[in-house]
Amino acid sequence: MDKLTDYLKSTIDAGEVPSLYALVSKKKRPLYSFGAGKVQEGLNKPPSETTIYRGASMTKAITAVAVMQLVEAGKLSLQDPLAKIIPAFTGLEIFAVSESGEESTSPTPIAPTIHHLLTHTSGITYGWFGPEELDAKYQEKELNRLFLPTSDTLEQRIDQLATLPLKFTPGEMWDYSLSYDVLGRVIEIVSGQSLYAYFDEHILSPLGMVDTHFEVPQEKANRLTELYTFDADENLEKVPPLNRETGSGTQRDFLEFSSDYITEGNANYHSAGSGLCTTAADYFRFLQMLLNKGVFEGHRILSPDTIDLMCQNHTGDFPIYLEGHGSGYGYGFGVVTEKDEGTDPSNIGSISWGGIFNTYYWVDPKEELIGILMTQVFPFAQLPLRADFKRLVYKNING
Repeated sequence: MDKLTDYLKSTIDAGEVPSLYALVSKKKRPLYSFGAGKVQEGLNKPPSETTIYRGASMTKAITAVAVMQLVEAGKLSLQDPLAKIIPAFTGLEIFAVSESGEESTSPTPIAPTIHHLLTHTSGITYGWFGPEELDAKYQEKELNRLFLPTSDTLEQRIDQLATLPLKFTPGEMWDYSLSYDVLGRVIEIVSGQSLYAYFDEHILSPLGMVDTHFEVPQEKANRLTELYTFDADENLEKVPPLNRETGSGTQRDFLEFSSDYITEGNANYHSAGSGLCTTAADYFRFLQMLLNKGVFEGHRILSPDTIDLMCQNHTGDFPIYLEGHGSGYGYGFGVVTEKDEGTDPSNIGSISWGGIFNTYYWVDPKEELIGILMTQVFPFAQLPLRADFKRLVYKNING
């Protein structure tokens, strides 16, 4: 895969990303791995499969697996109303803004369910993508401050979220959201464990995911890659820690973030939608479990039928506005459908997602193929890295 290596090197040389690590597996065998750049300034060490990255929304697939374990155990139903588990979500209302700017709410005719949360059709949002008036309410509660150190717990954040109106009637559209953080709280209540304790006992330890955490242990800090953004001249610059005097981080586009959110003060805030750090080696084990229909190295995590259910498109023709993941959405990730033929090199039924700091993965069941690409930079929508990486992998395996 010399052309792939040359391309990945070129992105470093062009200053598009500070460093990266790529891993590809086919039919349970390593096909390709490559690291370039430096994990940290001052350490002349390129990334490897054990370099730790802020996985952000790569957390969602793990949360979806945890939810489905509880469904299999009979402790939870996909059709359970959210308010049955968290009563604070009783009596939710729909937010509206008139043309004159007048705000109003009305009772929702449909209560959000576990299925709605899993598919981002709950009416909950992130407070980033509008309408501005509703985003402001999320910002007042500081619910959009996901990537800054905090002393909050997941329970406290979800209690705040429950006081806000929904963006739309559940089931009427797809909107990327804090739904998975809510699911994290559901897991805690139903299981009687903290989210990390549940993850560790039922998913991470059985799969041997030894470097996946909500807060990076101090002894592993030298393996955590540095976080970057772009300055006004589109040059890479390192993201600093939180400014302790002002309490502010780095602001780019809609996002405020700091480099230390994963190391300072987040031991109690287990964001089920965006909180985990992980390595390519760890996440490969998780993805191989999905590809193996729920089992890895003798450990059964989920049944084959449940894996199949997770990998179906559950959102119909709703637009999935985060591109590069197929035109459907399952439980925790995007799904490639017939609509994507000719535009996505992966096969129908492939799944994929990534994190806001430009981590990315996909699984192609037909090819028995797994691809992982890890880097740490935001924003990245202007970069073709993910699409080019995927395209070049398929070009090499298909000739």
